[in-house]
Amino acid sequence: MIFLAIPPSFHMEQFLFRTLSASHKIGTNENDPYEVHCHSFFELYYFLTGHVSYMVEGVTYELAPHTLLLMAPTVLHGIRLLARGPYERYVIQFAGEGLPAAYRDFLLQPFWYRENGGQVVYTPVCETSLVPYFDSLIACAGLSPEEQETESSIVLPDLLLQVRRLYRARGIRPTPALPKAVSDALSFINRHLADPFALPDVASACFVSEHQLGKRFREVMGEPVMQYVSRKRVITAQQYIRSGTPAQEAARLCGFRDYSVFFRTYKKFLGHPPVQDQRLG
Repeated sequence: MIFLAIPPSFHMEQFLFRTLSASHKIGTNENDPYEVHCHSFFELYYFLTGHVSYMVEGVTYELAPHTLLLMAPTVLHGIRLLARGPYERYVIQFAGEGLPAAYRDFLLQPFWYRENGGQVVYTPVCETSLVPYFDSLIACAGLSPEEQETESSIVLPDLLLQVRRLYRARGIRPTPALPKAVSDALSFINRHLADPFALPDVASACFVSEHQLGKRFREVMGEPVMQYVSRKRVITAQQYIRSGTPAQEAARLCGFRDYSVFFRTYKKFLGHPPVQDQRLG
């Protein structure tokens, strides 16, 4: 996993163990643009205090205290700090393959909100129902390696079981904040990630010019349309590879028709070749 540098004003407690990261971050921030990103891990983001909005795949939510967000791998998401002041949250990132296979799909079902009609945001969540699990994972940092592995493998599924119980809870209403062309482009990309397409195809589907789409997309997302597509394809391919799919097949499933292009793009975004993730899978 890659973590951003934390400003001196921040206090952070963190536990890292192979395919799991648990952190509690407290501090102050200034008003900044959205810092959007996606990665190959599942993420639980539990917001406690501050004045922020959160963007998930082109939809924004203004967060209330004790709001839980669920992000599946490759989902574009990011936070915007709306005002100066205290900002506190827990963040859990984990690899799905680290969960027991017998009930992995059951525990991960709430994260696939697109497919099953679930929510990405749950609010308000009772603090006492989740915070003890977050704190327990972070406390694993003080244990021996053997105890860390055992305790984290028990606590994480218990936490995900609590999350699943929120599965049919009512989420907050999203606030449309992105330009329609950008939202439409994100929808097109998600639907056609495995298909070969170029910028003209995306622009045509969004009924805008390539220039207009490119300008608005870069303004909102911070990178060109096709660079975002490449990034998302690579991260999706990484998920396939870690699950045991051969690299060449993962490349094909993610829209790459030339393996040499896939190999170079993979190294560009992830910093290592596909074979390294095959060894980890």
